[in-house]
Amino acid sequence: MLGFAKGYGLLLLSFLWAQEMYILNETVYIANQETLAVVGAPPGSLQVDGTGIIENDGGLVWLTGDWINSSSGDGFVTPRSGWLWLVGGYQRLFGPTPTFYNSLALFNNGGDLKEMIGADGRIQNFLVLNDCELRTNGQIMLVENPDPAAITR
Repeated sequence: MLGFAKGYGLLLLSFLWAQEMYILNETVYIANQETLAVVGAPPGSLQVDGTGIIENDGGLVWLTGDWINSSSGDGFVTPRSGWLWLVGGYQRLFGPTPTFYNSLALFNNGGDLKEMIGADGRIQNFLVLNDCELRTNGQIMLVENPDPAAITR
């Protein structure tokens, strides 16, 4: 597990691989064409808490576990052009706080389910479903990009 404690400031990444990641009261910055990979079997989860936030400026967050937003903010700095890729089997987008994703892509191992639990979501740029099911369970996932190609399968 990779954890961050209060008081360390800004973390700059070029490539980071972790089995689980917990961001507490910090800013994690991912620059253009850089990758943050959180891989585990299980959990492979990424949790943002307190005043923690991810500034994904053209990079990629590659996640095999759950996205958990229990922070006091949106989870991601917007507007930005970064991506969150959900590449595991069954995965959850959950927490008590709504998340504002830059762009979200769902990948699978044969039609896997991605499920929203507990909070709404907004997507600034693109939602790529591929052949996954995004089950909202009564929550709202709003894509703010007016381009008809903003949501693809």
